[in-house]
Parts: sequence; structure tokens; C-alpha cells
Amino acid sequence: MGQNRRFQRTNDIEPSFTDTVSAADAHGAPRITSDALFGSARELVVVHRAQEYRLRCTKNGKLILTK
Repeated sequence: MGQNRRFQRTNDIEPSFTDTVSAADAHGAPRITSDALFGSARELVVVHRAQEYRLRCTKNGKLILTK
């Protein structure tokens, strides 16, 4: 669990934003906070297999993923 990985993310809000991804969870998946993904934005676009999905954080703090 000890080693952290770093990734670079760029967007219109913070053009050179760098976060730390935590060590993998019990299932081996990397962990990252929603704050690290969103920054100060309320919505982001995830591109998966050439398809765009919108991940939105609601006023109540819920996450909604739509195609």
C-alpha cells in the first residue's frame, strides 16, 4: 500500500493541476478523491472508448454519470 502514483490533469479551470493517487484499495483499484477529479468544477467529461460521459456533482453532493 505504501507507494503513491502521480498523474497530470489539465482543464480550463486549472491548466496545470497535479494530484496524488492513493495506493490501491483492497481490490487493487487506485483511489482518488472527487475533489482531486473535479477541482473547483461541478462537472467533468469522461471519454471511454470514444464515447463521452458527463460526471456531475449535485448541490447535495451526489455524483451523477450520464451519457
